[in-house]
Amino acid sequence: MTNNREIQRLMNNPTSTTNKLHFEDLDWRRFEQLTYEILYREKKWERLDPIGLKGNDDGVDILGVDKEGITWYIQCNNSPLKIQYMA
Repeated sequence: MTNNREIQRLMNNPTSTTNKLHFEDLDWRRFEQLTYEILYREKKWERLDPIGLKGNDDGVDILGVDKEGITWYIQCNNSPLKIQYMA
């Protein structure tokens, strides 16, 4: 799916934050990139693909398979809605 070069291209605008981050001010692309970066750093993955940035994603923004073989379908939503977990 996505190779390391493409991931680097998608993440080509890293930022450093020293003050409170106002998530509501992030555009949807940057919010998805931030979510990807957090997921990438917090868990061991066999693969983690930012598919939402490519367009028609059917509601899945990040597709991951963890080291235990569990597939994760992640939808990024930068709004004050309640978080729901589905099995």
